[in-house]
Amino acid sequence: FYCTGVYWLLQNNGELRRNLAFLQRTGLKTMAKRQLRPIASDAYADLLTHFGADTQLRYFTPRHGFVPLNISCVTTASAPATRDWSQARHHFVWFGGAGLLHKGADLAIEAFKELPDAVLHLMGGIQEDENLHQWLQQVQAHYPNIRFEGWMNTESDRFRELMNQSVAILLPSASEGGPTSVPQAMHFGLQPIVTATANLRCPLGYVIDSEEPDEIISGLRQAVAAVQAQPAEVLEQSVAGSIRIVEGEARM
Repeated sequence: FYCTGVYWLLQNNGELRRNLAFLQRTGLKTMAKRQLRPIASDAYADLLTHFGADTQLRYFTPRHGFVPLNISCVTTASAPATRDWSQARHHFVWFGGAGLLHKGADLAIEAFKELPDAVLHLMGGIQEDENLHQWLQQVQAHYPNIRFEGWMNTESDRFRELMNQSVAILLPSASEGGPTSVPQAMHFGLQPIVTATANLRCPLGYVIDSEEPDEIISGLRQAVAAVQAQPAEVLEQSVAGSIRIVEGEARM
C-alpha cells in the first residue's frame, strides 16, 4: 500500500478542526478541501510504504510492516555559498498546495501579524474559497510584511530568488504524510518550522507539538524569533545541515 498521508479519519478530523477554528476566529465560513473517503486498503496489504515519520502510521495495519521511502524533489539546486544574513534572517516562506487552512497558511499569517520585522512569503493559490480569498486580500492590504506570491513553479527564477533570500520554511499543517514542499525548500538551505502533525522525518529545525491553533500560532512566533536571533555562523551551519540531509547524507 503506497501511503502518502495519515489515516483518513485523522486527516478529515484535522482539517475540520482547522476550519472550525478559522470560523471561530474570523466569523467566516469556508469549505473543507482535503476530505478523504473511507479507505481500508492498508488492511489488505502485505507492506505499507510511507514518506513521513513513524507518527504518520497510526491506525494503519498492513500484514507485514512498514517501509520508509525518501522524498524526491523537482528542484535540487544548492543554496548560494553565502547569504546576506542582515536581510535573509527576516524572510520566511510558507509553501503548500491545495487546502490553505489544512496546511496552516492562516496560522502562519496570524503569527506574522505580530512580527512586523519578519516577512512572510506565501506560495500557493489564494482563490480556492471566496470567503478565504476576501480575508487574505484584507490581510495583504493591512500587513505589508505578509506577501502573496501565488502558485509557484519550482523551476522558475522567482522561486529560486525567494528560496535564496529566505531563512526558513513554515508548514504548520494539520496532517501530512511527509510534506514534499519542506525538503524542496531545504535543498536551498532553509530551516523547517513545522507542526508535529506534518510528520516530517528530519532531525533539523523546529517542531510545534500541539494541535491547538492558538498554541501553534504562539509556537510559530517563538520559532521565528529564535531563528532571527541566531548568529550568522549558526545560520550558515543550518544551511549546510539542511542541504546535507536532503542530499542523502541523512535520511528524511
